[in-house]
Amino acid sequence: MSAQYDLVKVPTGSNEEKEELLYPRIVSSGTIDTETLIERISQSSTFTPGDLKGALQEFTHSLTEYLKDGYTVELGEIGYFSPSIKGRGVKNKKDIRSTSITFKSVNFRANKKLRRNLRGDLQRSTNGFRQSAQVGEEERLLQTCALPIYRPMKSYAAYFIIWKPTFSLPECNTHISPAY
Repeated sequence: MSAQYDLVKVPTGSNEEKEELLYPRIVSSGTIDTETLIERISQSSTFTPGDLKGALQEFTHSLTEYLKDGYTVELGEIGYFSPSIKGRGVKNKKDIRSTSITFKSVNFRANKKLRRNLRGDLQRSTNGFRQSAQVGEEERLLQTCALPIYRPMKSYAAYFIIWKPTFSLPECNTHISPAY
């Protein structure tokens, strides 16, 4: 499946010459939750879901501690996490109090290799951008809950395992297996 985009109007120029140009924007396919990601990784590796959950908890804890200490954290070929702060502007540096400066957010900068790996086919969205109120409950289930999970089938030989996609619908407590 390719990512989809749509075009949005963005005003450019000064107030007198408000020309609107069309710019491409990604149309979100939904959100993959942690459980789905863990399930996919555990099925394609020797890590158990418990191993992955534990590693992710420890990663989150360590990342938080390093960010609180002011470090930028590099996560391999994924990218860099860095803290950002906020505070009010002052004319004289003696007017600022450390209690008025707080952590604001975490910035993420993708690694060059990750950005390069994202290159691929994009398709123009047929639906465009829609507000969540415009999406029906059944369509929302299909878009966000019917994510492929690969499960092993019978092996035809000692060395081969066939993996068949199964679409899980947690809200409905059902599994849909496409006919092949």
